[in-house]
Amino acid sequence: RLRAGGSDKSSAESPELQRTFGYAGGLEKPMPFARFDIREEVCKSVGGFAHGQVVRDRDGNAFLVVGVKPSDDDDKALQLWFQPKSITSPAALYFESLTATALVALLTAVGSEKLKEASPDDFDAAEDSEGELLTLCHECMLPIGASKYACQDGEGVCHGECMAKILLDASKSEDMAREKEEEKKKLRD
Repeated sequence: RLRAGGSDKSSAESPELQRTFGYAGGLEKPMPFARFDIREEVCKSVGGFAHGQVVRDRDGNAFLVVGVKPSDDDDKALQLWFQPKSITSPAALYFESLTATALVALLTAVGSEKLKEASPDDFDAAEDSEGELLTLCHECMLPIGASKYACQDGEGVCHGECMAKILLDASKSEDMAREKEEEKKKLRD
């Protein structure tokens, strides 16, 4: 079953993470931006495979190893996350209730690929330092509080201040276009 799981190590023995690689932190919308530890020793310790390895399960499904970060579950156990090769946009999942030993038994390494790091600007949400999901303003990319407004382009949400700026800029553009049109009309008459 895909999603979460435990590693062979107890939380007391878990490695200290250096989450430096930015990538998608899930599969569902809003897709969160997250940071992963991609050091080989950490990835292999937690999940049995290294960042950039392509692995295949018994059904022929291929996955690209992303890196290590805590699970989405309440226990926040460290997990090795994978990009499903069947999904072309950045997305990541982890395998529920599988130890590193179980992952190595389930998956077979079949090669390696360079995984392109993602930018926070490509996402509508991000994880904070505790792994909690924060919705980001589509305009300024800062976390949104209780008040939010749907963006006019239908892509995400934004702060009230950002929406006011968008509306003001749109109004100014309309005014300038109308003034230019009036100027052209006066010159023709």
